[in-house]
Amino acid sequence: MPNPERILQKLDEYYKLKAKIGELSSEELSLCGKILRTVKRMLLKSGLEENVANLITDRLWFVFRSPEELSVENIKQGLIREIAEYPDDLMQDNYGLTKGEALNYVTDDVCKQIFEVCDRFRKDMDKVKELSREISELSRATREIFGIDWGDKITLDRIVRLIYKCIKYALED
Repeated sequence: MPNPERILQKLDEYYKLKAKIGELSSEELSLCGKILRTVKRMLLKSGLEENVANLITDRLWFVFRSPEELSVENIKQGLIREIAEYPDDLMQDNYGLTKGEALNYVTDDVCKQIFEVCDRFRKDMDKVKELSREISELSRATREIFGIDWGDKITLDRIVRLIYKCIKYALED
């Protein structure tokens, strides 16, 4: 017998998962913020200008969240990748730098200093990696429920998949 209440149960499950993602993201942000503030202070003390320190710490956030193990080389590769992918016009507007200028600051010495700070915060860094993995898993689970998530562009294909999943849930035994 079809039961439309199951659709609402799935919606409730979706919202509970989203709330959990929010909690974990707040914890992750808090831990990362503490580490990134320390990295920024170190970069400024080493003589880098504030706009450069801001760029590096802003891009470093994404490096921290990647599943790769932290090493000097992975930090360097991650920063290079993140800077290369950053839009040119925003790079100039937000940091007053071109990509070429920004990449000149991603040196082995800078990355070694960043790694040393991260190593001092090893326990927090491990927790950030754990939280990032858990957030990714929960995000996949939320997308799986209805086949669509916040921020997705609404297309006919996604609407049809959403309706299909709702009908499927209503017909489940």
